Amino acid sequence: MKDFLPKALIDDVTRAGYLPEIVITSMAIACAGEEVRHHIVLPETSVNHHGVQRHLTVVALTDTRLITGHVDDFDGETDQAHVATARTESVRLGDVRNISISHVYAEPNQVTRQHVPNELAVSIAWGNARRSEIEPADCGNSECDADHGYTSLSGGDDLTLTANWAQDGGDKVMELIDFAGILSTLTIVV
Repeated sequence: MKDFLPKALIDDVTRAGYLPEIVITSMAIACAGEEVRHHIVLPETSVNHHGVQRHLTVVALTDTRLITGHVDDFDGETDQAHVATARTESVRLGDVRNISISHVYAEPNQVTRQHVPNELAVSIAWGNARRSEIEPADCGNSECDADHGYTSLSGGDDLTLTANWAQDGGDKVMELIDFAGILSTLTIVV
């Protein structure tokens, strides 16, 4: 099933180094044999009071769909010591309603047209559904071991992709700029 994914996508996922077999398998299932025309792979590492948490987001464009994949792992609270989750979503390109691009520049008075933003955020919205993410709540005290229940975030069914020059490098920022341009072109409804 993975054979039809482009080598460049597989190479980018492998280079990211984060659960590549899970990422590639979940994206292959979501693509369902449709040819991937463009893609972007965005690893993210965050540090919080629970420790270091890694995530990987992959977005692929076919002739008809925007396919998103997100993989992360965490220490399970059940009998499982370590758990990984992979979630994919397919959206018809015609259902993409909005693409918003935010550019962040350091030293804005010195920016010329040739400057690449220090950070780029591309938000993609496609519908009216709401999504909730539930996670364990905490009080902010790293030494507290009390059960604080759960907290939930509710948001639209959009996706925000970010690339930062300092963390990801200028090439990844440029790759996201190119991807946003391609997506904008593919979702134009005349």
